[in-house]
Amino acid sequence: AAIAQEDATYRSTVLRVGPAGATVELESMPAFLPWSHWRLTPEERADKSKLIGSALDVKVLEANAANDRLVVSNRRVKVENRLGQLAPGQVRHRRSLRLESTFLPKVCLP
Repeated sequence: AAIAQEDATYRSTVLRVGPAGATVELESMPAFLPWSHWRLTPEERADKSKLIGSALDVKVLEANAANDRLVVSNRRVKVENRLGQLAPGQVRHRRSLRLESTFLPKVCLP
């Protein structure tokens, strides 16, 4: 599908919500947006049904015409926007809440 090969941002509308994610309309086609690819505020998380009808920018993660599958991400749009705000040599100050490695085994020290 041509839509998957473009690295474009699309405006979508939330059609319905479910336990695994939301269905959005993208270029007159339904697309699946997993919750892991949409950072919600605590208020939005509390009542996801209020998201129906809202507009959202997304990028295509996967398009498979044979399986009639279209998966999109809002998180990817946000990450690319934040990366676009960075410049070489720029220093950003942020507070880390937790550091952990998912690649190394946890070691208990005496």
